[in-house]
Amino acid sequence: MPEQFTNDATTTLASNLLATDLVMHTTGPISGSPAFPSSGTFRVRIVSTGELCAVTAVSGNDFTITRQDGGSALSGTVLAGATIEQVLTKEALAAAFARIDQANAGTLQAQGLQASGVGQFTTPGRFLGVLSVQGPPTSGTYQVGDWGYDSKLAQWVCSVAGTPGTWLYAGGGPYHAEVYLSANQNIATGTLTIIAYDTLDTSGDPNSNVTLGASFHYTCPVPGVYRVTEQSLLSSFPADQGWFVQVNKNGSLARYLWSGSIGAAGNAGAAKSAKIRCAAADTLDVRIEHVTGSTQVLLGAITSTFAHFELVSS
Repeated sequence: MPEQFTNDATTTLASNLLATDLVMHTTGPISGSPAFPSSGTFRVRIVSTGELCAVTAVSGNDFTITRQDGGSALSGTVLAGATIEQVLTKEALAAAFARIDQANAGTLQAQGLQASGVGQFTTPGRFLGVLSVQGPPTSGTYQVGDWGYDSKLAQWVCSVAGTPGTWLYAGGGPYHAEVYLSANQNIATGTLTIIAYDTLDTSGDPNSNVTLGASFHYTCPVPGVYRVTEQSLLSSFPADQGWFVQVNKNGSLARYLWSGSIGAAGNAGAAKSAKIRCAAADTLDVRIEHVTGSTQVLLGAITSTFAHFELVSS
């Protein structure tokens, strides 16, 4: 408990205080005096002798004390009725500034640092620290405005109080990946085929949640809404034939991205995106089907056939 302060709190001894006593029995605040702190640590002075004492516990009007605080001289017997006053001492200030130094060094231990009352911000908000797991907390009781980081330094904010409450993703963390096809892939007619992205773009944040190749899939690390953006380009596509592209979640259709056909032979392709709500560990992949005609070639190059998976909200 941090150092406690009250201006001008004054009391008197209810009984004699011996030099060996570690409990000070008082009469309570004198008339017109504010109450002493009811908990925490605070400092008092025996006015008649000048001895300083650190009060470490309060029970009613009784103070548990540490004698000779700050190196002050030990009193002999102090008679009942002697005046006791709360004071601000060098030791009290040192204890307060030590806590500030701890906060600056990142070692302050607290239930949460809370701030409110600035402008229109009337609801308190508490920074709670960093979780040891990915995603929002799954246990504990929280209030609206609580926020913190998960183990991947993504930020989460409590929007509905409870145990554990409702948490919103507020950004950050490596919850995205971009992949592309580096070599051409043959697409057989009439077969829904996984696009076999074989390369992870490491110019951004590489993500270990990607399985590359013929069984390609992206594994969602945390629950939330993921945006899947895809571009594919078919080479030498015959005239008057069609194709479609879709996103699958856990092996089943989640969204059609796009479909089309062309009236004259040539390259054909498009880029589209869709948002899909997923649970942690759900898998996403992109599949393409050439509806009719001969086998077609899906062009492999970072600018031709690629996909991006990204957590955008909770």
